[in-house]
Amino acid sequence: MEIVIGIIIGVIALTLLVATHELGHGIVARRNGVVVEEFGIGFPPQAYSKVIKKSILGENVRFSLNWLPLGGFVKLQGEHDAADQPGDYGAATFWQKTKILLAGVTVNWLTAVVLLTGLAWVGLPKMIDNQFYLPSDAVVSNHPVQLGTLTPGLPAAKAGLRQGDAINQLAGQTVRSTTDLAHFASQHKGETVPIVYTRGDKQATAMVALRKDNPDRKGYLGAELTKQQDTIR
Repeated sequence: MEIVIGIIIGVIALTLLVATHELGHGIVARRNGVVVEEFGIGFPPQAYSKVIKKSILGENVRFSLNWLPLGGFVKLQGEHDAADQPGDYGAATFWQKTKILLAGVTVNWLTAVVLLTGLAWVGLPKMIDNQFYLPSDAVVSNHPVQLGTLTPGLPAAKAGLRQGDAINQLAGQTVRSTTDLAHFASQHKGETVPIVYTRGDKQATAMVALRKDNPDRKGYLGAELTKQQDTIR
């Protein structure tokens, strides 16, 4: 069901994006003397249409809804280059044609600016509770990075570290995530560095000679890294 909803939202978003794009072409075409014959949402076959005597796109413009909801279009009078009658796109000057072509992108850009400004003004919608704030009595549980399976003969095992040891620091740098630990180890590869760890309720320090390279992708420590998800309660 979520996939279906996602597809529907995607189609609606694409249609609106293309519709505003084509509307930009139509508005600028009218301002430059080119007649707009039709503005359509979706692509044929046609489901419904009506000629509007006066609109933002000019007089007697046909507005249509079509069965293929994959965008939209604007139809201008005399779109082929040989057209030379007043109101024909083909009869427009090079500069007028350039403005008409660039109008679609410009309208999309302005739409994005307006939407983002509106979101910044009113604030982003909350997707989950406490997304942007924590109550004063909230308790945040930060879980440490722990060693998983150690490979025998590699630095962590040789230094006496064990599976389940919580790593607090490496080379004086505080470890808050598995990414931190992997990054710090990479920075000091080939060096012997102190690692501060906690085992049970005791804290200790071990000197670890990190590997110079990582050909087997077992890390410069030679151990798997794990971390439970932090929780808020």
